[in-house]
Amino acid sequence: MLLLGVMTPVGIFVILPVVAQHQLHDSVLGLSNSTMLPCDSFTTEPYEAQVINMVQMDSTAPVDVVVHDFEAIFTAYVCNDGFDDCVNPNNATQLGVAKMPKMTLHHGSNAIAATTTLAITCDSAVLLGGIIMPLLSEKPVKMTLSAESVTASVLGLKIKKLKFSKDLNCTYIGQPASPVTSSEYCPHSIAPGEPVFGAVSMKCVPLESSR
Repeated sequence: MLLLGVMTPVGIFVILPVVAQHQLHDSVLGLSNSTMLPCDSFTTEPYEAQVINMVQMDSTAPVDVVVHDFEAIFTAYVCNDGFDDCVNPNNATQLGVAKMPKMTLHHGSNAIAATTTLAITCDSAVLLGGIIMPLLSEKPVKMTLSAESVTASVLGLKIKKLKFSKDLNCTYIGQPASPVTSSEYCPHSIAPGEPVFGAVSMKCVPLESSR
């Protein structure tokens, strides 16, 4: 009985986090539609964008997993000069950071709508020349969606400090029919609710290297 009493908390506090990290690492993530609406058309600082994501995520966990809100880092791979005139863009450049909302993952395939504010952290010239222009020119852009500290709940137990990194291949699928931002996701906008320029919609599929 004493041995059982010792092993039970060991299983909860040692084994469960390892399993959760493994499940997060093996999960397949893609964006069937990611629409970026530049707040004030990127004409005023701070540069932000309202991003509307349709997240596709497969979960191999046998039970529901609640992923609490977390800070996500979006990294794009551009040419060394920040533009789109090279054969193999491989200069990892942090595009921005965003707080992703709470999500509940069921066993199997999940489709989750998640709208957030993307705080742009790269130079505006790199954003235009290295990311938006290649997409509009129908060139694929490699991106990485990552997080350094994720908290998940499984069977009511919180598991903290999980990490993940997912490589994505993103392609342009069109411009949104109604490129209008809201004050909720463009909190510093001087003209929320007005149509913006430079809006793009893209589809991002997982790369094998991230699995």
